[in-house]
Amino acid sequence: MRYFITGATGFVGSHLTHKLLASGAQVAILVRNPEGARRIRDLLDRVTVIRGELSSIRACADALKSFRPDVVFHLGWSGANSYQHQQNIDQVYLNVDGSLKLVRLTAEAGCKKFIGMGSVIEYGRFDRELHEDLPVKPDNLYGASKFGVGLLSEFLCKSLGMTFAWFRLSWGYGPDDDAARMIPYVIQSLLQRKKLSLTPGKQLWDYLYIDDIVDALRLVANLQRVGGTFNLGCGEPRRIREIVEFVRDQIDPSLQIGFGDIPYREGQAMSLQVNNRRLRDATGWSPKVPLEVGLRKTVQWYAARRKA
Repeated sequence: MRYFITGATGFVGSHLTHKLLASGAQVAILVRNPEGARRIRDLLDRVTVIRGELSSIRACADALKSFRPDVVFHLGWSGANSYQHQQNIDQVYLNVDGSLKLVRLTAEAGCKKFIGMGSVIEYGRFDRELHEDLPVKPDNLYGASKFGVGLLSEFLCKSLGMTFAWFRLSWGYGPDDDAARMIPYVIQSLLQRKKLSLTPGKQLWDYLYIDDIVDALRLVANLQRVGGTFNLGCGEPRRIREIVEFVRDQIDPSLQIGFGDIPYREGQAMSLQVNNRRLRDATGWSPKVPLEVGLRKTVQWYAARRKA
């Protein structure tokens, strides 16, 4: 199988690239700057590097046709889901047009399946379990852009003869995640013995370990007839306070945490519970890594990196 990946230098994309290469697959990646591809620097001589970026993807048409991917993983996104970027108009201008052009270009290159990475942010704010039949009501430009790309890509794929799959990811975590995200921020702060000032931590969030995310992507990619929109989450949400305290106890149970030192952010999502039954039924996938196991592995990775 031949796979083309956008976002291969990111958290999910880098783990996926490692797993695909380990399975013997042929992989091409879209990279703006190979010299800055820290997470996959050791893999660059084993992949086909297509230099470019989503906003000017047409310039990569010849390279895509030459590689002839069977499956595309579209994981790249400018201004990903961080609070300071959710309402940035670049969410639209840097992502939507390029994503839709990517669908057409990869179809012209002979691709059989297009897999995109969306987000549960597409649903907007709900205080109930999220399932795919709920009305989609994004309340920021990030969620609206993701939803728009997913909806239009599905119609384009039908017209162009490609199978389409779209994942609405909850919160992923694991080794080498983006430093600004909650779990790596907490781990690295505690490893440095910094005092954490946090909200009361009553938020109920659904976290999924990176290996389970990658397994779902690979499974859907290899089941040619499986397509559609799938929620991708653990399905067993936990309190933020419980997660932070577990991480703390892996590092040093005596460390103090200032729960309640800061108020909840305006519009704070207090509940995120994902129903993943559609994905389970379609593929047989299920999460394999319990939260405590995944958190322990993640803490160990950051601790070892700090000592190196």
